[in-house]
Amino acid sequence: MNRLFWVATGMLLIGCGDGEATGPGTDPIIEDPSEGGVQRPDGGGPEPGKDGGNNGGNADLAGGADVGVAVDLGEDPDQGATLPPDQGTTLLPDQGTTLLPDQGTTLPVICNELLANGSVKNPGCDPGVEANGFDAIDSVTIDGKTAWLMISGWSYWSYDQTNNRFDGGGAIAALLREVAPDCTAKTADGIALNPGCDAQVQTGGIDAIGSATTAEGTTWLITRGRKFWVYDGAHDAFTAGGSDIATHLRSLPPDCAAKTADNIALNPGCDADVQARGITTVDATTDAEGKVSWLMLSGRKYWTLDLSSGEFTGGGRSIADFMVTLTPDCGTTSDGLVRNPGCDATVKVHGLAGLSSVTIEGKASWVLLSGNRYWTYGEQEGGTVGFGGGKDFAGFLRELPVAP
Repeated sequence: MNRLFWVATGMLLIGCGDGEATGPGTDPIIEDPSEGGVQRPDGGGPEPGKDGGNNGGNADLAGGADVGVAVDLGEDPDQGATLPPDQGTTLLPDQGTTLLPDQGTTLPVICNELLANGSVKNPGCDPGVEANGFDAIDSVTIDGKTAWLMISGWSYWSYDQTNNRFDGGGAIAALLREVAPDCTAKTADGIALNPGCDAQVQTGGIDAIGSATTAEGTTWLITRGRKFWVYDGAHDAFTAGGSDIATHLRSLPPDCAAKTADNIALNPGCDADVQARGITTVDATTDAEGKVSWLMLSGRKYWTLDLSSGEFTGGGRSIADFMVTLTPDCGTTSDGLVRNPGCDATVKVHGLAGLSSVTIEGKASWVLLSGNRYWTYGEQEGGTVGFGGGKDFAGFLRELPVAP
């Protein structure tokens, strides 16, 4: 059984087969959300301490060795805003009635419930989450159990949809070290092979996590700034990584001369934004023919890497523009949020903080995050496929069913 890790109680946190998305060959967003999903941060400039490290890298994401090439750094460095600050704040045991930033009443009773480590049990009760949302979200399934993994700064929570349970509340770095406690192993260019042993991950968490399942097994890709790590689900071990993901990506075809239809580098390793701050969102998609690809985002830009050929085959300057092609509806939700995230001014500039396939009330959907705002894409009320959502994802989490 492929897996990534479980907590000591047996509660699922992260695992294999996280529902890959389905879509046209080079399109990153599925038209049938029942086939799975994708994922993740806001696309601003590097957060202090998030810029990665030196050149290098040895992970085998799709085959090929790392090479150094001359790169034109003048290509559209159009992302300049900073990433949101690390969010890890939790309520202390005696703060169960603390007001959230946008509430005029006390927190609901559920916010008095704490985990064993003293963190609030429901992340929707965390002030940092309420104010800034999540840096990443992912949905995973193992042995029939489906869970959401939600990361805010260095903290994480999981929601087991099968048993209606929240868990986590601690440091994501500690969880990664639990998977593989050895902090002596190094990558070829000298960073810790386990991201949980990396100082930047320990203080600020991770930027992106995604999994791709092929005939060879399930692989996870984790990023923090320019750094990256690969986790092999078949061997339950971190097997590769490096201090500069752009260098590794440039070892894959095509070369830096190839362009997308809207004239950005088809290989993200050649893109100035990726060279400066790395990949901010990553997950896998599966097209109608079963072809699995990595979807990689850096700010508002996106690329697809065909894992069968090891070649970048699609991408574009604006993930927002692509979402508008799914449906041109730019109306508003019941609470006044623009219905299509592709029409949202913040998403147009910074991209999405999180993106993953989920199941809500028995319906397969996508969830897309920007700050504490969220959108869903899938079957809506009335049976139509389109976008929904709201301005308060933390409030949505506080209303999820929770077992006693």
